[in-house]
Amino acid sequence: MRSFHQAIAAAAVAHISSACAQDLSSTIVGCLDVNCPQEPNNTTENNCIISDKIFENIGLARIPVVASSNLTGFSWLEGASEDGGKEGDNLRTFHKSFYLGTPPDKDLNGTGACALFFEKVQNLRAFDGIPDYTVSQGTCQNALGDQCVNALTKRARELDLSGLRSAEACTKLQATFQENMDDACKVYATATKWEGISVLPLSGPDASGPITPDQNSTSNCWPILPKQYNLTPVTSTSTQGDYMENTTHAILFGVTPILTLFYPGNGSLLAQPESQLTCMKIIRNSIEGNKTIADGTHKGDDKKGAGSSFAPWGASLVAVLVLLSTLSI
Repeated sequence: MRSFHQAIAAAAVAHISSACAQDLSSTIVGCLDVNCPQEPNNTTENNCIISDKIFENIGLARIPVVASSNLTGFSWLEGASEDGGKEGDNLRTFHKSFYLGTPPDKDLNGTGACALFFEKVQNLRAFDGIPDYTVSQGTCQNALGDQCVNALTKRARELDLSGLRSAEACTKLQATFQENMDDACKVYATATKWEGISVLPLSGPDASGPITPDQNSTSNCWPILPKQYNLTPVTSTSTQGDYMENTTHAILFGVTPILTLFYPGNGSLLAQPESQLTCMKIIRNSIEGNKTIADGTHKGDDKKGAGSSFAPWGASLVAVLVLLSTLSI
């Protein structure tokens, strides 16, 4: 009987480990959750250095796959910063970079993969119901609606990519979205067809590789959970804008939908294509900034950080620990 209990406990621990890999404290989390270092001369500002890039804020979200998928834990990371213009110049430059986060025991060798970025989307400056755009977060269903999300993922999933390398498949994926507009998504496009879309391979010889230890030697930050996950740079953008709040809202804290398509190659990771839509944005919060929230002196940052959240799997973990302690009696 004791060995039976031990087997149950071991299975529960394995299940919880999987849940830990998938669950974040909210749909999109920021520096507070991943413990970004602080700016030396300003303890409420973040200073997250990844290889050669410095970010003031980040956003991290899981790619929304079903629990049984082999892609569980795959994530998108967005980092952002801004540079002031020259003295007397009314323009500044906003920088954004996007990374794919992957579990160390999963690689895309033998699997086709593309990422399609929607860089021009109308009426999508904040998630519905959250007026503070600096901390607003949610799913693509919240931002685009179920019908548009379903139409986009279906179009990608049903594309025939048999025998194509990732670079060729990504070119075909881009063409089908540039040439077609789903009725459910028309309200979000800036024209009768999608504009400002770009597609990049996530696997194959044309894709970037994960950041290496040598490349990471200048980093002080690894904003992915769990920390042993890999980060692969995918794309970066720089956009000029003025100092108006609406510009900050739209460019720095704007939402970027990313359609991720994975399809079978000669590997064993997938048996059929999977496509998902992740709506990415940065979250403005910090460790020191969250302390001022706790004592009521500041109201502007996100109140839903990891420090105030007890994930659903936490209760299960406690139960398993109790069970294990009884087995040793």
